[in-house]
Amino acid sequence: MAEPSQTIRLRNGRTLGWIAYGDPAGRPVLAFHGAPACRLLFAPADKAAARLGLRLVAPDRPGYGLSDAAPGRTLNDWVTDTSQLMDRLSVPRAPVIAVSGGGPYAVAVAAGLGARITGLALVSPLGEVANRQARPRMTRLQRAFYRKLARHPLLLRRSMRMARAAYLAGPEASYAALRSLVSEADRRVLSNPDVRMLIMDVTREALRTGIEGSMSDMMVFCRPWDIDISAVECPSVLWQGNSDHIVPAGVAFMLGASLPGCSVRRLDGQGHFWVLEHVRDVLETVAAFPD
Repeated sequence: MAEPSQTIRLRNGRTLGWIAYGDPAGRPVLAFHGAPACRLLFAPADKAAARLGLRLVAPDRPGYGLSDAAPGRTLNDWVTDTSQLMDRLSVPRAPVIAVSGGGPYAVAVAAGLGARITGLALVSPLGEVANRQARPRMTRLQRAFYRKLARHPLLLRRSMRMARAAYLAGPEASYAALRSLVSEADRRVLSNPDVRMLIMDVTREALRTGIEGSMSDMMVFCRPWDIDISAVECPSVLWQGNSDHIVPAGVAFMLGASLPGCSVRRLDGQGHFWVLEHVRDVLETVAAFPD
């Protein structure tokens, strides 16, 4: 059973919200949500984590859920936040699970905290979409979203406000719109009533206080990463479906190729939400990471 949501006060005065799932006395694992999302995303992992003796510590990034916004934040700012959370919870070392938009932040933490991060489990992770030299393959819609929209922050902010208002006014219609954009494999996953309830709850909590979390994430995603990927020394595993219409699969595979010694698992015919049916598979991999 999940522990109650909690907050800590960071050294700069901001509040950081977090929750823990699984075994309260288990091995700590950091769990980074996607975008727009929040700490509640990892609720489906609760029972499997408990059976495997894992305690998933899932923080809200700034601007989402219980965490104060931090306009202009960077990937390295999240490294500082994570270090303080680990210190406060007396966690000397831990592996990281990251889903979707949590991927860049997980890589940043592994690069910045060195031996404190013992493994990376990256599920449908967003890679460095702003890396123009690598010329990653993207659909026209993905290229417009990740490359062009961020160049126009006023338009981006207006669009996000409209999307938030539409979601709060009609979450069912917004969910139906999501299903229309994804692959057939994802539509099947999203047809599950429990998945529908999870995603609607996660999105509602993520957007509860506004759009600053989403806005900051987009500005981070759409500019070159300010981290040294070659500094990542821990083992890493990456799962990516080739029928993912949300994260550009080619960009995720490019990330896997750039991480030293990363084991890339290509999921033929699978989409972005594959993990919601394979949580235990991912957790078993995490449990095998070194302490």
